Amino acid sequence: MGKTKPPWNLRMGTAWKIIFIIKKWTEEIRAKLGGHLFEGKIGVDIWTPMLVKSLQAAFPKAEFVEGKPVLARAQSVMTKDEIECQRAATMITEAGFQALFEKMRPGVCSPSLSVVS
Repeated sequence: MGKTKPPWNLRMGTAWKIIFIIKKWTEEIRAKLGGHLFEGKIGVDIWTPMLVKSLQAAFPKAEFVEGKPVLARAQSVMTKDEIECQRAATMITEAGFQALFEKMRPGVCSPSLSVVS
């Protein structure tokens, strides 16, 4: 038996749904921002040909560029609150490992250790 492929109309139906969703989304952006997003350079973090084409159609004077590298750099710098959350998560993890190490010994099965951790 060979590989089966989804029927063509299923793939096209999915593509049309995506196009409809993107078109609706760009119309909502246009309605919310009015004339404030008609020109200039705009970074987009999800870069697909279909999305860019829809955005260009909705905002023909704007230049759309890949924004993911800029966002990645911004997200790599942690805030004071994020550092505190990391510290709390580390303390919780260390406490779990400590409880696990205290229960580990020869003959103890893994399922009973997973209850501890």
